[in-house]
Amino acid sequence: MFPPPNVALGALSPATFCRLADDLDNISGAVHFISTFLELLPRRVARILQAIRSNNDLGAMEAVLSLKVTSVMAGAHTMADVCVRLEAAIKNGNPVDKSQAAAELTNATRSFGFVPPDSQPDDQLC
Repeated sequence: MFPPPNVALGALSPATFCRLADDLDNISGAVHFISTFLELLPRRVARILQAIRSNNDLGAMEAVLSLKVTSVMAGAHTMADVCVRLEAAIKNGNPVDKSQAAAELTNATRSFGFVPPDSQPDDQLC
């Protein structure tokens, strides 16, 4: 079933899923990749938010880049776009930009049926 249950319509691109299945010559491999992406998503987001809260820009950047790449591969284009904005916010070092991008990340995660375990109101992120 596509999209998987609890995932908002549009959160994952069916065209990207089909392309991934084609590239792998195996639909079950694509299903496994999407399942793993969804399984790891809450922990990845929590890791990013924790790194931002603790001013660990290097840790945040590593986690954001990883999430961005897998989001593109999974067809989670909105999530990938949020990661691009978060990456820029980390690079420029502005706490307000990081806080806003982190709030966007939390909201994007909700479209996958998850609330990040470490999410907090915007004013507590930085």
